[in-house]
Amino acid sequence: MRSRLVVCLLAAVVTMVSACGTEAGHGVDLNSAEAGWGPDRPTYTEAERPAGAVLNSVVDNPRHGDERSFVMVRPTGKPAAAEYGLVQIQPRTEYEAWIYFRNDARSAEAASRNTRMAVTLPSAVMGRERLNATITSANASPPRVWKGVVLATSPDDGVAVRIVPGSAWLYRDDATTGTALPVDELFSMQGTPIGCGQPDGLLPGGDGCAGYVTFRFFADQPNFTVDQWVAPSGSGAWSASATAAQGEAVDFKIRYQNTGTTEQNDVAVRSELPAGLAYVPGSTKIANSASDGQWRPIESDDLSANGINVGSYAPDAVMSLMFTATVDAEAARLPCETGSLAGTVAVVTKNGTKRSTSTIQVERRC
Repeated sequence: MRSRLVVCLLAAVVTMVSACGTEAGHGVDLNSAEAGWGPDRPTYTEAERPAGAVLNSVVDNPRHGDERSFVMVRPTGKPAAAEYGLVQIQPRTEYEAWIYFRNDARSAEAASRNTRMAVTLPSAVMGRERLNATITSANASPPRVWKGVVLATSPDDGVAVRIVPGSAWLYRDDATTGTALPVDELFSMQGTPIGCGQPDGLLPGGDGCAGYVTFRFFADQPNFTVDQWVAPSGSGAWSASATAAQGEAVDFKIRYQNTGTTEQNDVAVRSELPAGLAYVPGSTKIANSASDGQWRPIESDDLSANGINVGSYAPDAVMSLMFTATVDAEAARLPCETGSLAGTVAVVTKNGTKRSTSTIQVERRC
């Protein structure tokens, strides 16, 4: 991890120096979904660093650039894609956050005491949300600095955000190994102690004692597909529509697939048959991983009434149902020659409902 981060930092210094000097949104409300840093505070150059403890306020750090922009987010393992202001979040993607810190005092004796870092991360992103990192000190001036990065998706393509367990680490800037941090403390209001390679809260000034904290998060997205086909009963000639006469039977085949990144529990299927199509009792069969992909009967006849619970499905899992319906006397109400009946299936999950429709062309002579 250390080698990848160093490459990332070196590759991104030019971007940081050019972007941070004109960064829009500094001083914005911490509750807003805007990038920025704060508070407005005196800044320093590397050649004229302050005498007392000051956190992340040098604008020309030779290794980092403008220290006020101290949070970076990137897809894990892709250093060229580092972002410091707005990050477009994609489903099924893991991201790494990198948070830089330094006591800018020119003397090692001017140490920052009880130095802590706290991070806020939204549980879900739909549109624009904010990742924010805050560093506090018992004696630095100012005692609190922060930096925000916007996480963005399209309004119709939201994701759930899941922190990767055990992924929070503290590194000294010149070290090759890090120290694990407690995730629950890092994401608490008071934060977790940080320091010169050890989480002791003590951060000396001078050179050689900067560092960074990293953690990873994953963009989950619940999603699924549902399709339905129909065929003359027993033919297996599946298509979007079939032709039948009154008294004849047709088979319906339904396919559900979990195309998201989270397990979907208590998936329910309900067939919405119109007047003119009657469900054949005892005809429902299911094929899924529990049946090794083979068709097996389902005792319940609730498919066309209240629907049936077909269980839980992990990402990429597939479930198929098949049942039979007959064209009954109600079809006599259709126009002469050929009329149509639409049979719809609804798949209901905790992440929404989706439908698919097949058409029966009913041949009727008058």
